[in-house]
Amino acid sequence: MGVLTVAGTMALAVAVVALIARYVPGMTLPVVATAALAPYLMLAAPLAMIPLAVSGSWIAVAVAGAVTVATVAVQLPWYTRGRAEPLPPSFAWYRPTCATGGPTHKPSSE
Repeated sequence: MGVLTVAGTMALAVAVVALIARYVPGMTLPVVATAALAPYLMLAAPLAMIPLAVSGSWIAVAVAGAVTVATVAVQLPWYTRGRAEPLPPSFAWYRPTCATGGPTHKPSSE
């Protein structure tokens, strides 16, 4: 095994662990940290294809390509969803006043 194969395999392992961490319940700090960093760590999958292709590990390149497709399928909806609907006026008033410890009822306009 060459250095490029080891480097590509390690990068691929990081991307797979990040992809899995998105779906594992966060019970410990390392799992939560990995899930939080997952969008950035998943970028290792397409980057792993380069050293694996140079070293000629074609099966590993195919696996890295499949992980890249899975990563895009998981992350793309976060960037392509439409905008959220605006809150109705009553909720738009309620949210900031509760956050600041304001009144618990809407003041009358009398």
